[in-house]
Amino acid sequence: MIQIKIPQTGWLTILIVILSLTNTYGQNTNVKISGIRSEKGQIILNVFKNSEDYEQEKVFKKLVFEKKSS
Repeated sequence: MIQIKIPQTGWLTILIVILSLTNTYGQNTNVKISGIRSEKGQIILNVFKNSEDYEQEKVFKKLVFEKKSS
């Protein structure tokens, strides 16, 4: 598993762009998010089919995760 540390500002945008540019049909994609300051709240991940949908904010799938410490 690849672990990447990204500063809290902008990590979600980078993640969304990466996922929108990859073709993951029939594959599993593992994502590890680190460096989050608070254990409260949620992490919301929007998945887009392509860059055009991303630019138009047309969400293909929305995933919501409760934060938890590891």
